[in-house]
Amino acid sequence: MKKMALVLGVTSLFLQVSFAQESRTTTGGGKAERRYTYHETDGVVVYYETKNKEAYRKLLPEIFDMPDRLYVHAFISDFYKMKEGTTPYKEAAVFLLGKYENKEIWHCITMPVTSDESRIMGIRGLGLPKIMGDVNLVRKDPVYTGSTAIKSGHTMQLQVDAEDYEINKAEEELLKELSVIPKMNIRRGKVVEMFGAGAGGSGKSGTKRSIIDLAQMAPRRMTLKFGEGKVTFGDKKEVSGKGGEAEVHPFVDLEPSKMLGAYYLKNTFTYSLGVK
Repeated sequence: MKKMALVLGVTSLFLQVSFAQESRTTTGGGKAERRYTYHETDGVVVYYETKNKEAYRKLLPEIFDMPDRLYVHAFISDFYKMKEGTTPYKEAAVFLLGKYENKEIWHCITMPVTSDESRIMGIRGLGLPKIMGDVNLVRKDPVYTGSTAIKSGHTMQLQVDAEDYEINKAEEELLKELSVIPKMNIRRGKVVEMFGAGAGGSGKSGTKRSIIDLAQMAPRRMTLKFGEGKVTFGDKKEVSGKGGEAEVHPFVDLEPSKMLGAYYLKNTFTYSLGVK
């Protein structure tokens, strides 16, 4: 099959990163930038379905209702070019589909990062469940592999094999749908919605545009390669009970039953995040 390379808009699906407080600096052109401004990033993204309903319910906070579809969204990304003075870092994440006020939302249940500064800012500013971890990304085109390991011994590996891959119509339509679902976190006991990434841009009508709809907007600034996705977790027996972990863990109990879509993304747009 023919490899399919697409491009995205700045609101790309996987860019769930730490929040910049309102402190800003001025660039040479006089434009103020937030403390956490992202200039270049890349990473791997997967969407899949799981069948472990009991674990899913335990991992999804009670403030959110169970969805009709047990969908998981995971990524591993490298924020390698930040605003001057901000240390680059890597990050992994797992999101669960849920419902809030009878509408579908994505909620992040774990987010290992390599920067303690990012960890603190992500918790305070966006309500993200950031923890410290080892995160790596290997780019051996056409195969891209991300991995993360945390203190408890739990591990996750995401792989996208883009060789001769062509996205089919059903996968394309599903990714369009999933890319406009809002992402909601719990910050200081309240549900907040993220903006600046993950929900698609809005057109003149106010309708959110999907990841595919944005694909032709910036071919020189963003590159997307769809591929065959693979998710691998560590050995459950090796990590059982370590570090006071909960009875269930996303790197153990959310095994895929069906892959929904996967891609590698490189973004050279500048952006920052916030909450509504």
